[in-house]
Amino acid sequence: MQPEIRRMEPLMIIRTLTAALLATTALPSQSSLAEIERAYDERQTKLSAETDGIISYEDHTKLSDWFAAQLEKYLTAKPNAKDHTLARVTLATTYLNVRDQTAAQKALKGVDPARASMLDLLEAADLAARMRMDAERNAWIDKALAKDAPFADQMQAGMILMTRLVEPERSLALFEKARQSAKTDEHRAEVLWHLAAATREREDRGEGDYEKSLAALAKQYPKTLFGGIARDRLRAMAYEVGDDAVLLSGTAFDGKPFALKDLRGKAALIWFWASWSPECRAAIPHIEAMVEKFSPAKLAVFGVSLDETRDELASYLQQRPSKWRNLYDGKSFESPHALRSNAEQVPHMLLIDGEGKVAALRLFLHDAEEIAHVTETIAKTLR
Repeated sequence: MQPEIRRMEPLMIIRTLTAALLATTALPSQSSLAEIERAYDERQTKLSAETDGIISYEDHTKLSDWFAAQLEKYLTAKPNAKDHTLARVTLATTYLNVRDQTAAQKALKGVDPARASMLDLLEAADLAARMRMDAERNAWIDKALAKDAPFADQMQAGMILMTRLVEPERSLALFEKARQSAKTDEHRAEVLWHLAAATREREDRGEGDYEKSLAALAKQYPKTLFGGIARDRLRAMAYEVGDDAVLLSGTAFDGKPFALKDLRGKAALIWFWASWSPECRAAIPHIEAMVEKFSPAKLAVFGVSLDETRDELASYLQQRPSKWRNLYDGKSFESPHALRSNAEQVPHMLLIDGEGKVAALRLFLHDAEEIAHVTETIAKTLR
């Protein structure tokens, strides 16, 4: 799945910057890859601010050249660094982005499969495919699959193989190996969940393949966490007005239990949101006004925060306390609450009636027309 991507910096190319801004000094030799990437991001942000959000190709190239130089120095100074392969792939990508394929190929050929992780090798293989380095691509895939890796890395590798590398048979074999080595049904169900997610992202998937994968998971492992998530997600994907809503429950941000069934007897807006989202922040006053208009005794809000960190949410709520409780588990779009409800972006809102049945779907509050529509829908539900 592809949830809303947050804080993604768009590629901005058009305009000029002063040479002084780009004439930066090298970072200390002990810098980590993360520090180099952070310095690059800071320079790019400053560059964007100085040019009203648009950067000329020339200045973009100068900045990329600076980044490449820092990466080259890092690779020379830290030949045994744990992130050496990732740094080399980043360097090759940087050269490729400024259309220097010769330098990109040279950088990538320096990858040492013996020292690289499974995921780093697959990243290298993906980049090699873009440059038609077929021998290296195939060799690195073979080497990657021969490595031991943590479960999470294996699942991500299966996704990369299924999608970006277009190696469905190898992906299926990896998932099946993981399933057979699993010790519990919970673990086996999780493998099938990741397989279903990879199947969904295949460009050549057949109609209904993803739904069939979820149905098979729910049927084979009905008592597991992911079996239950698959079952509920299928329901949410097929929601129609009048259907029973998925009964979410868990721990609220205040640390106490919170369940949708606790609101039975009231209409409720199920509200998936995040404090970092401008659209969510803009919608909150309108939701508060609706609760006030129809009375808290008749209309409730069941909040589900998809913030990534507790501190992030706490900081926002300290400035603007919430007038309703919010489920929160810190897992963002990978939260079981979001997965069960097929909530893949924020804001995501639906209305249920006092009996827990779906009254309205895909509700938004972007403009006056949508606000009026939601208000009218609530009024009809409460009649």
